[in-house]
Amino acid sequence: MRFITLSVLFLFASTTLAAPLDLSSRQEDTFSSLALRDGVADNGGTIGITARSDFNDENWLERRIRSAKKIANKATRKERKNAAKAVVTQARQKGINQSNRNLGKKTAKTLAGIAVAHAAGRTAAQNKKKELRATAQAKHLQMKAAGVEHRKTTGLPARKPEHIFTVPAGNGKPELTYTGKDVRKANFGSHIKNSAGKRFGKNFQNIEHEDAGHSGTTKPIPGMDGAGFEHPLSGATSHSQMDKDHKNSPTRIISQSGGSGHQHMGVIAHDQSRPSTHPGANDHFMVNPTVNRT
Repeated sequence: MRFITLSVLFLFASTTLAAPLDLSSRQEDTFSSLALRDGVADNGGTIGITARSDFNDENWLERRIRSAKKIANKATRKERKNAAKAVVTQARQKGINQSNRNLGKKTAKTLAGIAVAHAAGRTAAQNKKKELRATAQAKHLQMKAAGVEHRKTTGLPARKPEHIFTVPAGNGKPELTYTGKDVRKANFGSHIKNSAGKRFGKNFQNIEHEDAGHSGTTKPIPGMDGAGFEHPLSGATSHSQMDKDHKNSPTRIISQSGGSGHQHMGVIAHDQSRPSTHPGANDHFMVNPTVNRT
């Protein structure tokens, strides 16, 4: 009897002590397999886990960014929808008020007068809805046409931010930086036409500098032949905002049109270190991109 009891106790102790060792062994095997899947040499197991964790963190951040953009876009659409509803409601009330003024105080308070006023309000609301739809459709066609011309443009920098266009600070003005995406957005905006069918911007003659200064060049774009088209380096999609950006920013994009397409010629900017009294204050200089390796 005593022998049986001792045997049971020995078996129980062996199983209990072996369990942590077995668990540790399984964990180490798991770490090793994770390290191998990540393509990282196993070094105690922790490197593989870290690589997998970093990868998941990057994916998580990308998902959060996409989610935030979707939420922001949804909020913008809702805001526009509510604004349109407010405009329609205002138009309806104006129609009712105008009808009441036409009917006079006594008639407006009768059942017939109220019915007439509400009918006028519905008509005013329907007309405002049609006006808003027509405006939205015109804007859509305007942007669609600009997109067609934008895609016909050659020589544009890549969208990714490897190439940075930098305008040095000077004369109390800050340094300005732009990416290839900024340039492409400006090119798209340069093809947006107003209701009269005209693009914002003006002809660019590429005339010689009054004072070339440190650049050593005689023209803003040395290799350009003939005139081009000047547009502010701005992401604006309305001509009123483009006009403000043109006045407040020293930077422009230059393009040329010919045949069935357009060619991006480069980015130019004022030398910000020059005061307004400088003889070449209005000169433009080529802004060459630098490669961002960070």
